[in-house]
Amino acid sequence: MMTCSSLTTDHAARNRSAPAVRRRRAVTLLELVVVIGILAVLMSIAIPKMRYGVRDRKLREASRELASIIRRAKARAIEIGRPAGIWIERRDDTAAGARQGVRVHLCEVPPPFSGNTDLARVYLDTATGLLRFEGEPWPINATTLSLDRRTILTRVPGGATFKMRFEDRRPFFRVMRLIDDPSTATVDESLFLRVVTTGTVPGFVQRLSTRGMSFTAVFPPRRVGGESIEFPGDTVIDLWSSGMGALLNHFNPPAFPTAPNINDPRPVMILFSPEGDVESVMFSRLVQNPTPPPPLMVELAVIPPPGPIHLLVGRIEGVVDGVAGIPGFGNVSGNLLDPSTIWITINQRTGKITTAENVDTSNDTTLTLQQRILAARDIARSGIRMGGK
Repeated sequence: MMTCSSLTTDHAARNRSAPAVRRRRAVTLLELVVVIGILAVLMSIAIPKMRYGVRDRKLREASRELASIIRRAKARAIEIGRPAGIWIERRDDTAAGARQGVRVHLCEVPPPFSGNTDLARVYLDTATGLLRFEGEPWPINATTLSLDRRTILTRVPGGATFKMRFEDRRPFFRVMRLIDDPSTATVDESLFLRVVTTGTVPGFVQRLSTRGMSFTAVFPPRRVGGESIEFPGDTVIDLWSSGMGALLNHFNPPAFPTAPNINDPRPVMILFSPEGDVESVMFSRLVQNPTPPPPLMVELAVIPPPGPIHLLVGRIEGVVDGVAGIPGFGNVSGNLLDPSTIWITINQRTGKITTAENVDTSNDTTLTLQQRILAARDIARSGIRMGGK
């Protein structure tokens, strides 16, 4: 049985230990506050590094995917025995969006077309350059088209060009599918095909045009369904900084010189030959208009590459907007000055793909734009010379 004196003793002991408990709790709380403060400082240092680490990882992932689809395109050209390559899709037709390559598709040149029957023939009006196919009344309309014309129209969009030769003889002529302009004609002009010549039509074409000629049409590349990549996050191909050779940024889209004043949204295409080298590159450019006004026009150029093809994998916010550029550097792409961006380079002679990190030229304010591009691409060219990665 507990006595009164023992209760008093226990109560006194608890009273003496209470301050010690409170002191221990105070010390523990102080330690917790200190630990939280240290963690906050560490997090403030670590989070930006982690964020930049994630962004850099996205760039590396995008560059690996791009190099992979380029290799698949080269292999496809060898496999099918026809030109095949990559189709770089621009975001939109705005000044900034047309400079961003957001998706990459496999593409290939369809088989040549010589008509749906062995007796297929085409007639050329040498005065207008317009083509008429066997069995078509003239002028044509949507209900009187031959099967041969319908086949071509399904493969060539309005305003696009393709190649055609007659009687299996060279040269190849450039043929354009016209664009309909309801204000200037009573017929749908998009049904018409016109041979584009820069000089005199060869004599054999003039002689044979009245009785019809056999033909072979070679169409523009078309996308291969299901074979494409889309870059992660804010990663894009900086088409403003990309181009061929040591200096030029060929893939910067031109603005149409007439209304609507938009940037050309047509893709950039890089085509490999069945031998594995780069056969041609297709991109938009401004050229002299043969029938002005306006004095300039936008065309889709198809040229053999004059040097290695350089594609810069960067970030959306680093793509120049075409007006302001980067403060202190004028009209220079931020991706071009960013050492974390990555160059994918294709050797035009061998089709070899190399990867190289960008070089930082931002600290030297005396360099011109051409010198910055030259310095940045020199690393990629060195990779080609040394065998690449």
